[in-house]
Amino acid sequence: MKTKLFSFLSILFLVLVLTACMGTSEELASNESEQSAEAKETESVNKVSAEEITSYSQAPELEELVESGELEPLEERMPVAEDIMVEGVEEEIGVYGGALRMPWKGQMMSGQSVNQQRRLSFGFRKMETKSYLTLRRDTT
Repeated sequence: MKTKLFSFLSILFLVLVLTACMGTSEELASNESEQSAEAKETESVNKVSAEEITSYSQAPELEELVESGELEPLEERMPVAEDIMVEGVEEEIGVYGGALRMPWKGQMMSGQSVNQQRRLSFGFRKMETKSYLTLRRDTT
């Protein structure tokens, strides 16, 4: 009885959440018309590639500064063509595979090598719990 009630309430909750997330048909129609209007506006934008740009223009906010003499003209602020350097990409996808070299010997995470890993990586040693007593014969 409890499982049937739980499953019924779960389905009811799911249906309520999904219907609450849906908008009315008027909202959907208005959203579609707005999207189609935006699509028409974006289609009319002129596309210019970087190769077609032959000259630079100055920002209108800076024209007053140039006229007053606080800022140099645009042609003087641009770098010389010989000074522009384009570097290649150094970080690329390399070759997968190979061996992973570790600074300790033996298999990782087994016995003594775990202690070596801790010493080398984290700078601490395993706590020693045993103390060894050295016995010698009395020679006197």
